[in-house]
Amino acid sequence: MDDKDTSIADLEALLTSARTAPPATVPEALTQTILSDAAQIQKEFQMVAEVGAVGGAAPELWRGLMDALGGWFGVSGLAAASLVGVWMGVAPPEFLPDPVSLASSMSSEALLPLDSFDLADVLAEEVQ
Repeated sequence: MDDKDTSIADLEALLTSARTAPPATVPEALTQTILSDAAQIQKEFQMVAEVGAVGGAAPELWRGLMDALGGWFGVSGLAAASLVGVWMGVAPPEFLPDPVSLASSMSSEALLPLDSFDLADVLAEEVQ
């Protein structure tokens, strides 16, 4: 490394000149263009708000429901969880039992492996 590194001194000189220079002014034509664009956008927002207010109670109901669910993040999470649930019901992973086979013609004997378990036998063994 060089002991006579002048990059820090050059940087400090640039920052000092930037601090002492007066701020640049924005041209008047640019200021007027920005303000006219902002006024146009504000008019569009007011038109959208007026159209939404005409709709009646239904938009308020949906807005209240969306707020209760947490906004768009909550609604999108709920939709994603619902789709995952439907998909797992249609095509479950291999480690889960197939709900269609569980619901179809399976007797309780196949579901309960200890169906031959009899309480009377257990009590008889304890008494003896």
